[in-house]
Amino acid sequence: RSPLLRTVPARHRERAGGPVKFAGALVAGALLLSGCLHHNVVRNAEHLYSSAEVERRAGREAAAALIYAAIVRKTGEAWRAHPDSEWADQALLLLGQSRLRLGEYGESQAALVELGRRTEMHSLRIEANIYLGVLKEEVGEPDEALGLVNAALKAAEVEGEGAIGDEARAEAHLLRGQPDRAWWDLDRAVDADRDAAVVAGMERLQWAITSNDPDRTRLAVDALLADPRAGVRVDSMGVAMWAAADQWGARAAADLLAGTDSAT
Repeated sequence: RSPLLRTVPARHRERAGGPVKFAGALVAGALLLSGCLHHNVVRNAEHLYSSAEVERRAGREAAAALIYAAIVRKTGEAWRAHPDSEWADQALLLLGQSRLRLGEYGESQAALVELGRRTEMHSLRIEANIYLGVLKEEVGEPDEALGLVNAALKAAEVEGEGAIGDEARAEAHLLRGQPDRAWWDLDRAVDADRDAAVVAGMERLQWAITSNDPDRTRLAVDALLADPRAGVRVDSMGVAMWAAADQWGARAAADLLAGTDSAT
């Protein structure tokens, strides 16, 4: 199983403070702006989900869980209040994704299955099936997981370019054991927008480290440090480089940041 598909564990390693307080402020600010208008909840929840993904991939599980839980609460309330609105399907996708990251598999599956049943948007149906595949992998059903993502990618090919997001496509390729394709998907996501640059850049870094690939780790580090859109915080990089040090040793990790060749 790809390490990038892991959910946030039930017991968190962090103490309340630092990144957790930052995440709390982020959630409070975004939800304050969206509290009065349900149609704004989904847009703000999309930004929050990107932030939660960054926290999760940087190893800050408690901060990520706080944001995911807020997304679940607000998108759930909005969807129940207006299940027939034009943004209700997107709310269901965010609800299913966030519950998946929290390890709430039954609730996640219910949301994603409902989305696939009701949506008229092929792209959302395809993404729902990809994340159902991720869920099946998490609960130990790899054959069903592979069947779901294979069908989803085939449907995406029929729909054509841009049918699904690059991050969802990367998840599917990781599940299929195609890291090179996933890396390419993440490259495209980095080029897309600010939020995607942060999420995809951190995912590329974590994938490269967990795949024991120092060359791609160096590429990921260089891209994050050079791209002003990403706005990567020092602590995000620090957590990832601690993982690199654990993988290859402190000197190799330092060399990666310094851009030398001794990590190979």
